[in-house]
Amino acid sequence: MTGAPQAIAEGSLTQTPFLHVLISVEQRKLTGTLAVWPDDGTNRPDRIWFEDGAARAATLIDAASSLEQGLLPIFRRTKAPYAFYEANVLAGAQVIKGRVDPWAVAVSALRGGAREDIVDAVLARWSTQPIRLKPRVPLQRFELDSKERAFVDLILAESAPVATLVGASGDERLAKRLLYLFSLTDNLAAAAHRPSPPPPKKSYSRIPPPPAEEPELPGFPSEPPLSSPAEAHLLAEAHAEAQGVNLTRSSTVPPPAPADSIPPPPVTLSPDAVTRWNEVTQRAREIDNQTYFQMLSVEENAEEQAIRNAYFAQVKAWHPDRLPAEIEILKPWAERIFRHLTDAMNTLADAEERIKYIKAVRQGGGTPKSARHVAAIVNAAVEFQKVEVLVRRREWEEALKSLEIALATAPEDPDYMSMKAFILFHQHGIKDEAKLRQMKKFSRVALENDPKCQRAHYTQGLILKCEGRDEAALQHFRTVVQLNPKHLEATREVRLAEMRKRKRIPSPAGAQPVGNLLSKLFSNKK
Repeated sequence: MTGAPQAIAEGSLTQTPFLHVLISVEQRKLTGTLAVWPDDGTNRPDRIWFEDGAARAATLIDAASSLEQGLLPIFRRTKAPYAFYEANVLAGAQVIKGRVDPWAVAVSALRGGAREDIVDAVLARWSTQPIRLKPRVPLQRFELDSKERAFVDLILAESAPVATLVGASGDERLAKRLLYLFSLTDNLAAAAHRPSPPPPKKSYSRIPPPPAEEPELPGFPSEPPLSSPAEAHLLAEAHAEAQGVNLTRSSTVPPPAPADSIPPPPVTLSPDAVTRWNEVTQRAREIDNQTYFQMLSVEENAEEQAIRNAYFAQVKAWHPDRLPAEIEILKPWAERIFRHLTDAMNTLADAEERIKYIKAVRQGGGTPKSARHVAAIVNAAVEFQKVEVLVRRREWEEALKSLEIALATAPEDPDYMSMKAFILFHQHGIKDEAKLRQMKKFSRVALENDPKCQRAHYTQGLILKCEGRDEAALQHFRTVVQLNPKHLEATREVRLAEMRKRKRIPSPAGAQPVGNLLSKLFSNKK
C-alpha cells in the first residue's frame, strides 16, 4: 500500500488463515486497519477497520450488501499477504459500515468449507484427552443453526475426546469445524482425567441399579428392616458381591414410566395401602423435575457422608422390593424413583462429578426431565443425519419416516420443517393442492423461526419458480447464495435467471453488449 504507515503486524494466509487473524485481532482488542490482498496477486487489498477488536467498516474489492457478506469471500483465500496498521487507511468512496461479531461470521464461513489441514492441526493439540466447553460460554454469539446446536448439546452432555465427539455427531465435518472454532476462541478446556476405578473394596462405594436390558437383580430382603446406614452398607455390599456386580459402575437413567399413567388406587385397598399408593404417585411426579440435591434433600456443600446417609435413609422408603404386596403394581414407578436416587448419590458423593453437575444445574439442567430432553435432541439430530443421506439417495418415503422421528422431538425446528417441505416438493411437485399448502406452511414457519434457513429459502424458490413467479423465486435463490456461496443449485438458478433477463432486454442501437462491457470493467479492476 503506497504511502501507508508502517504495519505493526504482517504475514501470509498460507501460515495464518484469515479466521485466525480475525480472532487474534478480537482477542487483543486491536484498533486499526487490516489489509488483505487477493490470492491472484492483485495490488489492491480489502481494508477492514476495527475498533477494540470489532470490525466496524471496510472498503472492499467486490461490492457487498453488508459488512458481514463482504468479509465471507476473504475466508476462502489461502495464500494472500495481509498487514495490520494502527491508522485508519480506508480508501475509496464505497465504505461499508456495520458491526460484525467475528464468532458469528466465522460460523457462516465454516459452513462453506475450511482448510482441513489447519482444522486437524488445531484439534491435534487436544490429543486423546477428554474435552469440554468452558463454563458460561456465550453461545448466542455463534448464531448456531439447529444441527450445530444439537452438537453443542452433545458436548455439554458428556466430556469426551475429540475423536469420540466427532464420531458421535453424525456429521464429522460440522463437528470438527465447530470444535476447531471453539478451540480458536478459547472456549474449550481439558476435562479432568479420571483414572479407572479400583476393584471393589470391603466398604461401600456405590450401589448401581441394573441396566434395563439385564435381568433384574433380587432386591433388598424385606426382613430384617434396615436400622442404620452402616447396616445398609453391609447388606448392599453382600448383595452386590453375591451377584458379581461391580459397585463402582455408574448408573443410567432408566426409560421413564410416566407418573401421569399411574392409575388411581383400587377401592379394595386397605387405608394404609392407599396412603402408600398416594405417596408413590406424588414422589414419582415430583422427582422428574428435581435436581439431585432436591431428591436427597441435601445442600450443595454437603459432606460425602451426609449424602450417603441421606441416600440410605431414602433407600428404606423407596427400594422397589420394599413395596407392600398389595401395591406391587406400582413397582415400575418405585424402580424409577430408586434409580434416580441412586444416580443422585453416585454423582454427589463424587467430588469431581458434583462440580460438573452443579454447573449443569446452574445452566438450567440437572433434572431427569432435562436429561431426557438433551438425549431426545441428540437422537433427533442423529435421525436427521439419516434423513440427509436418504434424501441424497432420493429415497423420499424412508427419509420422511426418519424425519417424523426428529420432528416429534422438535416440531418447530427450522431445519426439520424445511426438510419436510423439500421432500414433499420432490415427491409431489405442486399439483397436489393439499401437499402444496403443507410445503408452503412448513417453509414459511421455518423462515419465521430462522430467517437464515438455507433449505427453506431454496424450497420456497423452487415452489415459486414452478408457479411462474420468477422474480419472487429469484429473491430466495439470491438469499441462499448470500448465506452460502457454495450452494451450487441456488447459484445455478441465479445465473440462469440473469441469463434469461439479459436475453429479454434489447440493446440500444450502437450500444456495447452488456456482457462485454461488464467483462471489461471487472477485468480492469485493480
